[in-house]
Amino acid sequence: MDRFERQQGLACMRAGGQRRLAEARVAVVGAGGLGSPALTYLAAAGVGHLTIIDGDAIEYSNLNRQVLYGECELGCRKARTAAAHLRKRYPEVQFVPLDCFLTAENASSLLQGYDCIVSCVDRMGTRLLIDRTAQALGLPVIEGGVVGMDGFLMCTAPQGSDLTCVFGEEPEERSSPPQVFGAAAGVIGSMQALLCLQYLLAPEEIAYGVYQIVDLQSWSIEKVRL
Repeated sequence: MDRFERQQGLACMRAGGQRRLAEARVAVVGAGGLGSPALTYLAAAGVGHLTIIDGDAIEYSNLNRQVLYGECELGCRKARTAAAHLRKRYPEVQFVPLDCFLTAENASSLLQGYDCIVSCVDRMGTRLLIDRTAQALGLPVIEGGVVGMDGFLMCTAPQGSDLTCVFGEEPEERSSPPQVFGAAAGVIGSMQALLCLQYLLAPEEIAYGVYQIVDLQSWSIEKVRL
């Protein structure tokens, strides 16, 4: 049985949809609570090349939401560990782990050459750096974030939407890590994967620059067009 048999008949796949996914190159920045489900579902759908960018090591407090890792991997590097796990499950996908953080000096060189960027970071400065770099490169960004039971989701247009109109030029960073319900991160990360797949299959149908506020306590989504 073909691994992708249950999705190839979907209308969104159209003729050649699976081939487009197999030929796609996606960079996922952050392999934590959002990155774990995003990477898993992108790979499961058959995206052919996934670069994983994360300079962090696995900590005990990560394990309530970063489902790619276990206690036996505490202290291991996230990007390499995530790639190793995913290669075993999806051998047809090329995984490239980059054990580093994005900086103003390396962002352009690390993010160029992809079809789409998936931003799964929790620091606002890094989020805005990804947005500015992607605009300069003409790439879309699938943005996502989660705090507690609240999340947000958006696809920025290539050379279009600017997150500074949402968060400001220099938003304050949190003084301590936010409280996060693990399943909420799983929902938002999965939504990022789905939005990325929709972009790869039919970019002309994406509602760019629509900031979606997801309240998982009340199961409601508010949409704000930037």
